[in-house]
Amino acid sequence: MRYFMLLAAAFLSAACQHSQPENSVVDAVAKQQECTAADTVYMNADSTICSLKIDGYKVSWIRDNASRKNNELKLFGEVPAGLIDSLGIANGIPSSMSAVLLQCDTANVLFDAGLGMPGCLLLSSLDSLGVKAETLDRVYLTHLHPDHIGGLMANGQKVFPNAKVYVAKAEYDAWMNMPEDKNQMQVAFAKLYADNMVLFEFNDTLPVGVVALDAKGHTPGHTVFEAGKFLIVGDLFHGLALQMAHPEFCAFYDMDPENAVKSREKFISYAKEKGSVMLGMHFPEPGFVK
Repeated sequence: MRYFMLLAAAFLSAACQHSQPENSVVDAVAKQQECTAADTVYMNADSTICSLKIDGYKVSWIRDNASRKNNELKLFGEVPAGLIDSLGIANGIPSSMSAVLLQCDTANVLFDAGLGMPGCLLLSSLDSLGVKAETLDRVYLTHLHPDHIGGLMANGQKVFPNAKVYVAKAEYDAWMNMPEDKNQMQVAFAKLYADNMVLFEFNDTLPVGVVALDAKGHTPGHTVFEAGKFLIVGDLFHGLALQMAHPEFCAFYDMDPENAVKSREKFISYAKEKGSVMLGMHFPEPGFVK
């Protein structure tokens, strides 16, 4: 229980109602992310939703937290002062708590579901994109941390009652076999969605042509999803401005730092080679990186 409470407290400290002052780093990171007028299908006034359309997929990054926030540098261990200064991150690293919606002719697929706390924006954002909770087709989970599955449950009930929920077998098995004091939310989720759950293997092609790729490290079965030119990278990055340039830095959330670094390096190279557009659940707005 102590582990679970500590982990939950860490996520809650970055929850939806949490706000950090904006600083110049927000603009600096935004320049790295090319959500240009030519590419943008939709961006709302608060930049909490940004959508792109490529090759038949419309993909929307949805910021779940109501206010912009920064992740504190202490999450990443000892970052040299010179590097902090050169990246302009002395006041923290712009981040978010987010989800991703993929829309195509045949289905709506949600990637992760946020924390599900009062003040979170996911459900209202989905509604603005024309997707009701009761009509959502599928949820693909990058992993089973609380800020990715909390939004699937409310008062012991399914938030998305008719959606099939997909999770990597490696991820599911790892959490189900953890001690009881570490997996209470995960077990509750698994019981609630037992009749709607689909377990997949890495490299499986899921409905609507989404490929599940091995990105273990952050968690035992952490998954990156590839949909055409889009890569939904989950929690490969908790501090984009630092970790894109220096993938060797891990946030303390990474359960297996060595493999987390390997996965980060692998998918940075993969995205460059393929010309992919990356979306991350802790990217700052607009949520896309080319």
